[in-house]
Amino acid sequence: DRGVPQPKIYHFRASPKALSALDRAGVDVVSMANNHAVDFGPDGLADTLAARDVSPVPVVGIGRNAADAFAPAVVTVRGLRVAVIASTQINDYTVNTYPATTSTAGVAGNLRNDRLLAAVKAARASSDVLVVFLHWGTDYTSCPDSAQVATATALEAAGADVIVGGHAHRVQGSGWLGRAFVGYG
Repeated sequence: DRGVPQPKIYHFRASPKALSALDRAGVDVVSMANNHAVDFGPDGLADTLAARDVSPVPVVGIGRNAADAFAPAVVTVRGLRVAVIASTQINDYTVNTYPATTSTAGVAGNLRNDRLLAAVKAARASSDVLVVFLHWGTDYTSCPDSAQVATATALEAAGADVIVGGHAHRVQGSGWLGRAFVGYG
C-alpha cells in the first residue's frame, strides 16, 4: 500500500500474497525486471524487495544492488540445474530512474549489455541449462527490433540456451539462433 505513483500513465501493484499464489500455481521463477517494477517509488521498491525476501518462489531481475538484481535463480528440473536470469531493455522511466547499481537497489537493466552478459557468463559455468528472460522490444510490433536481435546474438555467444521475452504486446518470432532457442515475444 505504500509509495507514491511515479510519473507514468499506468501504475500496477499486487499484494505479496500473489507470490504464494504463483507458487501454488506451479510457477518456478518470477521476473520483476520490467517497466512497472517501481511504479510506486522508493517505498514500493522497498516493499517489493521485502516481499521477494520471503517469497516461496524465486524472484529475479530486481535487487538490493546490481549483483543481486542480475543473480540467477537456480532450480533443479529432472536432475538438471536450470539458471534463470532476467533483465529489462526498455528505455523508460523505470530503468533510467531505478536501475540497480553497485550501491543502489533497482531493476536489472540492460540498455548496455555488459552486466547482463557478465551474469550470463558467470551462470553458464554452474548450470546445465541457462535461460534469460528479457523485457524488451517495441510496443505493438510483431517482429523483433534491432536491439532484440543484437542482444539475442550476444547472449547466445555468452552461453545462453534459451532466450525469451515479452513487452511488445504482440506475438513475435521465435527460432534457433546458433545453439540457443529465442522466443522474442
